[in-house]
Amino acid sequence: MKQLRILTGFHAGATLQLAPGQHRVHGGADADIRLTDWSGPDVTLDVDPSGVVRAITRVDAPDTTPADTAAEPETVILVDFVPMRFGETILCVGPDDVPWPSDLDLLSTLLTRPADARVDAERRKRRRYYGALVACIAIGIVAGTAVLLTTAPDSEAALRHGADYRTTRIQDALAAAHMTELQVRTVGNTSVVTGMVANLADDQLVRSTLAKIASKDVVRSYDVAQNAVHSIEDSLGIAGVRVKYLGNGEFAITGTVDSKDALDKAVTRVRADLDSNIRRLVVQAVENPGHAAPVTGQYSEIVSSDTVQYTQTPDGVKHIYMTDAPADPVPASGVPVASGPALPSVDSSTIVRSAEQVHAAPRPAAPDS
Repeated sequence: MKQLRILTGFHAGATLQLAPGQHRVHGGADADIRLTDWSGPDVTLDVDPSGVVRAITRVDAPDTTPADTAAEPETVILVDFVPMRFGETILCVGPDDVPWPSDLDLLSTLLTRPADARVDAERRKRRRYYGALVACIAIGIVAGTAVLLTTAPDSEAALRHGADYRTTRIQDALAAAHMTELQVRTVGNTSVVTGMVANLADDQLVRSTLAKIASKDVVRSYDVAQNAVHSIEDSLGIAGVRVKYLGNGEFAITGTVDSKDALDKAVTRVRADLDSNIRRLVVQAVENPGHAAPVTGQYSEIVSSDTVQYTQTPDGVKHIYMTDAPADPVPASGVPVASGPALPSVDSSTIVRSAEQVHAAPRPAAPDS
């Protein structure tokens, strides 16, 4: 049986078995293998009984193509232990009964290919000018000295544009920006940035810093703690659980839960899908059966009437709840009793009652983007 490994993105390091058949990979809810940060077109992995894996990608037809013309799929055979890039995600397949290379070794084979191509181009260039160099050497010591003086600046310029020099510049720039939880290392001819930033503002600062240093050959493999907190909470799916970032890749799981054992099992399940940037999950929750802490602070807007409750969560998702309308009181005589001046449908007591009902209800799931 084949094994699929995800090398980049939020699910980096995750593995799963591929049974013979077709498996759709994308970010939608109907995917066989769902990757929440998938950004490219849908990919179908076709595994035949002999173990050959084909990746089928359907490319959208150009605007000038007639509407009745079906898009031609592209098929690529995935070779064992050879990573393949699909948009911003890199996948790799191989047998599940043999030891695998590390993720870093697998990524190195992909990231060093552009460097190999440049080396071949430089070799061809040197061969074309070999005759000219021999003629220059034959001129004499004076000409040779001049050649050495002219090639020394070229060597210094080449060193300044190397991968190690770029990695050092990135590390110094991130340290100056106080991004102390980010690390930079050289992989082939590429500088890879890993670690954690606190929020989206820091993420934007890092992006702009990297763009000023190099426009290519830089891979952002770090995570945003703000996004990781929401993702871990959603993945756990246990009422009363709160996640907060402690720093240095550590997250604390707090709150009051009905079952500590159920929480531990959920943490074990979620931890297997996290990448190496999330180093540790510390469980600090308290078990109190039947008294799980209600979901508080999750609604930024609450409006209620007699039959409709409207809420808006901090992420901008709006939720509408329908309640049973109370029956109008009618006296035994069957004649409605005249009432006083009409009161607003939403007053302070209604809003308080709505807030209690909303907090008591389970948190609605946001629709898939």
